[in-house]
Amino acid sequence: TIGIIACEFATLPLIHRHPTMTTQATLQTRPLLSFDSWPPSETDLPRVAAGVYAIYKGSRLYYVGMAGKNLTPELIESAEPNKSKGLRQRLEAHRSGRRSGDQFCVYVADHEIIPNLTPAQQRAIGRRELHVDHLVRDFIRAELKFRLAQTPDGKSALALERELIAGGLGEVPEL
Repeated sequence: TIGIIACEFATLPLIHRHPTMTTQATLQTRPLLSFDSWPPSETDLPRVAAGVYAIYKGSRLYYVGMAGKNLTPELIESAEPNKSKGLRQRLEAHRSGRRSGDQFCVYVADHEIIPNLTPAQQRAIGRRELHVDHLVRDFIRAELKFRLAQTPDGKSALALERELIAGGLGEVPEL
């Protein structure tokens, strides 16, 4: 079953079981949200939510992730209203570009930033005049966009993430 949460920008599907054509369509066709335009509205990205997200580099599926692994419907309902958990917290971490504690940012550094450093940039990093985390942050904000689908709990998000990584969106993510 799929419930729909109405919002002013689009509808956010609340996925209750396995990925369906509706889930796939949402993660492939919903308007892309930008890491550069932050924060998105709470209707586009709720403060507390479990779910999956697809990150795109241009039109290519770049990365699929999930958030809210330990969230249950009860925890979501009783969460503090001004504290981010789950999807918003995870995407904020990605947007920061900080590699410490964020595997996605490590992947971006390893696959996009480090291989393309000029000798001058390498020297500046060695002198601590340039920071790799800042380059990662700038790349994410300039080059990547995302779509998301909310799930009722973290367990559903984890199962859905596995299916999407295996090609559930019609392609395997680059990272």
